[in-house]
Amino acid sequence: MIFMPENVRLSVIIPAFNEELRLAGTLRTVDSYLAAQRYESEIIVVDDGSSDGTLRIARACKTVKSLRVYQHSDSANHGKGASVRRGMLEARGAYRIFMDADNSTGIDQIVGFWPCFDQGYDIVIGSRRKQGARIEVHQPWYKELAGRLGNLVIRSW
Repeated sequence: MIFMPENVRLSVIIPAFNEELRLAGTLRTVDSYLAAQRYESEIIVVDDGSSDGTLRIARACKTVKSLRVYQHSDSANHGKGASVRRGMLEARGAYRIFMDADNSTGIDQIVGFWPCFDQGYDIVIGSRRKQGARIEVHQPWYKELAGRLGNLVIRSW
């Protein structure tokens, strides 16, 4: 049984689909960052029906503090949204974030969120498109295009 403190401040949810090559590195990075903080935290990985070794890799990361690993009951791919939802429901933290398993936006970006929460905002959304953002590693062109088209659709409603 994993000991989980009652006063978890931050839950980090990582939905993962076929991320066996990147997940272990991301977990080590997130764990290292959280270990240096003065608050209690947890990391939750939700495997979304991966056909590679993602689930095995996640379960093998025994040195990662407060790590919990879940998968959908039918082991099928339900999509990122379903995996994020599952992680959020399993989380115990007063604050809950999700990040991609490829660590495309590092956990250290959370420092920009705390002032917003301190001002009373219930939800804070990070964006690569924010003015002044430094994007050191771009997503593939088709993902950037899909993101822009998605934003257009949302704004048109």
